[in-house]
Amino acid sequence: MKMKNIINKLSLFSLVLVSLIITGCSNDIEESLTVASSNFDNFKFIVNVNTGCSTRAATDKSDWNVGDKIVMSIDGDENNICNLQYEGNGLWKVTKQDDSTTFSKDEGALTAVHADNLVYNSGNTITEGDVLYTKEGSYKKYNNAVEINLTMNQRPVSRFAVIGMAKGYWLDGLTTFNRLESLSTVSWKKNQKSNADAYKEIYGDTCVYYGVLESTQANNTTVTLVNANGSTYTRTYSGKQTKAGDYVVINGPKTSEADSWKHYIRVIDINAKKESLTMVKGESGSIKDLYTITPADPTNSKVTAVSSNPHVVKISNDGTYTAVAKGNATITITSEDGHHVCAIHVKVVNDLSELITVRLQWNGNNSASITPWGSNYAAGVDWFVTNNSSKEIIITSIEVFNSSAGYSMGTLIDYQLTVAADGGSVSGSFDVTSKLSISTILPRLKIVYKVGDKTYEKSY
Repeated sequence: MKMKNIINKLSLFSLVLVSLIITGCSNDIEESLTVASSNFDNFKFIVNVNTGCSTRAATDKSDWNVGDKIVMSIDGDENNICNLQYEGNGLWKVTKQDDSTTFSKDEGALTAVHADNLVYNSGNTITEGDVLYTKEGSYKKYNNAVEINLTMNQRPVSRFAVIGMAKGYWLDGLTTFNRLESLSTVSWKKNQKSNADAYKEIYGDTCVYYGVLESTQANNTTVTLVNANGSTYTRTYSGKQTKAGDYVVINGPKTSEADSWKHYIRVIDINAKKESLTMVKGESGSIKDLYTITPADPTNSKVTAVSSNPHVVKISNDGTYTAVAKGNATITITSEDGHHVCAIHVKVVNDLSELITVRLQWNGNNSASITPWGSNYAAGVDWFVTNNSSKEIIITSIEVFNSSAGYSMGTLIDYQLTVAADGGSVSGSFDVTSKLSISTILPRLKIVYKVGDKTYEKSY
């Protein structure tokens, strides 16, 4: 036992008496010494732990917190593991990892690791957050007493505090030290854990990460913040490097230094506004009206559009698509960023009237229900007009004609009736009356409608 350490731990005796006790310490450790609690049946412990790195920049461990843990490998044996846990007032509790844990030599070597989040289980050691370690710890036995000496003065990580972190972003490209490869040699399986679940501490809009950022050429360090969609904020610090143990404060994109960050908003999806489109020969439109990009404000919003049949639908360099002939074609739109794809199926007809459908039926069914009505006979007819074009139409009149004789049976509508585009419909009903028996053949309709300034007339 180191003379100086033992003297500091004696509380009830004078300096002279202390010297006498130490001289005669060949049997059991004196009860007046401050010893650690443990689950060892045959040993008592005196534990000396210090960081030796008060000038280091990462989390301040000059003062240990109650509950802090250290795991140790004894004499380089990966299976001989001992644990320390801080209980306050300078005291550490010493526990065996299992029944095989032993201090078999009179004196020996210790390797030890501490982390903010430290978990040891069946040979696997998890170290998240700030990490301290030593490869040069030692122990010494005095009969039934064991003195443990650890100077935890090594750090594999830097501490990065990003002030004004953008919501949903994390520090990318960070080499973390989350899992030990060997406790006896204190070596890590280095990995880049760049995802939203990476260990971090959050203090308002400040996020703290632990790890190492590699410098680029010319000793520049580029900091990249990324979100789940792949959008990034980047900032390069010229002539600056980071090293293990540094405390790096970064003013993020939500601070007064926002202009120093380059923001790249990545395209994550593209969707067609309509999966199918019907056009009349000669019509045209803009490709940009056929799709939406997510998010709505990407850095690169460029797309390419291709027609599967340019003889039916032609696409110009300025993004105009034109229906040039009757037929079918597919317009495929691809985002330059991310190569996301959507498709619109286009049907081209020669005349708008091909897209207006009219259907008549006897009241609710396919056969006439003829009933006496005063001195006449009557039957009801239902009518339906559907607009399958991409343009709104306005019906100005509907006239009924006898299918057999061709004479007018009257006007149903002499006012304007709007029918919405893309499958919009209107409907109504009327009665057919006659002094004679009523034919079972449905009457015909003549419809007059307008699209813009153009008027159409067709019988159905």
